[in-house]
Amino acid sequence: MKLISGPRLVTIPLENVKLYADWWIPQQADGLIIFSNGSSCSRFNLCNRLLMQQFHEQGLGTLLVDLLTVEEDEDYSNRSNVDLLATRLVQVTAWCRRHLDLQELPIGYLGDNTAASSALKAATQLSNSVRTVVSRGSRPDRILSHLATVPVPVLLVVSRLEGSFIRKNQSAYDGKHLNRNVTIVRLDSPDIAERASIPEQARLMINWFRTHLHS
Repeated sequence: MKLISGPRLVTIPLENVKLYADWWIPQQADGLIIFSNGSSCSRFNLCNRLLMQQFHEQGLGTLLVDLLTVEEDEDYSNRSNVDLLATRLVQVTAWCRRHLDLQELPIGYLGDNTAASSALKAATQLSNSVRTVVSRGSRPDRILSHLATVPVPVLLVVSRLEGSFIRKNQSAYDGKHLNRNVTIVRLDSPDIAERASIPEQARLMINWFRTHLHS
């Protein structure tokens, strides 16, 4: 596999649109983490960049892709259009499987907030290609319908406040038989977007990806 030094901007040509992404593939990478974010500027999000760096330092390749164009992002409803974002994510994954530098790497998804549903939905269509999904900062009640059908292991990383909500509604989640493949981990931080919580988030996610990308 060709060594790519440092983050690199790439254009991903799909059927009717071109998407932009940053990738960073360390030497002898253990896997590829595709970030699912519902906007045209996720590549510039500080938390995403910090997570990308942490993953790279631990030998995980990353593809930080904007699933919407600038024009599409002007319609704010597109950011929560699960079908559109999931379709784009499936197409991006297919592109990775054709790319010589990426095609041999086991794939995991990292879904953020509203885009977590799109990552879960895409994973239901690509269970032979996607090994696991991590959802960051998404309350389970908002993605419950997708959690119930996703065929791969899922990690939900939630804040302390979200964890309190989960405990109050645990019976509802247990009733959906989620325990077989869904793990919920609560951060010490009350806010998932706090920069100070990124090292803790990264540590949890890296351990999870290392366990499930090769299982």
